[in-house]
Amino acid sequence: MKNFIKDIIIFLVLFIFAGDLSIYLGMDRNWDVLNYHIYNPFAFFNNRYAVDIMPASIQSYFNPLLDIPYYLCINYLNNYPVAVTFLMGFSYALLLFMIYKISDFIFQHNEKRHFYSVISVIVASGLTETVKLVGGLSHDLFIGDLALISIYLLLKSLDKKDSNLKFLQV
Repeated sequence: MKNFIKDIIIFLVLFIFAGDLSIYLGMDRNWDVLNYHIYNPFAFFNNRYAVDIMPASIQSYFNPLLDIPYYLCINYLNNYPVAVTFLMGFSYALLLFMIYKISDFIFQHNEKRHFYSVISVIVASGLTETVKLVGGLSHDLFIGDLALISIYLLLKSLDKKDSNLKFLQV
């Protein structure tokens, strides 16, 4: 229970950092957002696929699932653009949190594991190509989240099968 509360606090700190960074970088207003990131969930919820024929070219038929959170934020929080921009930092916060969890797992047998985990997050948070994606709708951060969650779950399952992971000590 103590680790769970610690993880929640760490995630909240990272979420506040990512949300503030997202606000600083500003809301994503590129052509893709205006062309199909908003239209695809609209078409999904309003059954427009049989009515509108390729309104956003071939991108009209992209899977709308990744765009649904942004679409719902725009629909229900449209009067609060800062809140929408803050929430768009969630994916970046999850990415940093998963880096923390993987580092914490890798250094679990080391007495400085928390220090190494924090250093890993600090280094990862400053990657230029990743920071450019914060608050945007390219979905690259979300795909990275899925990859890191998979790696973490794989490491945890390997640890349960073979509890002798001493080779990961630093």
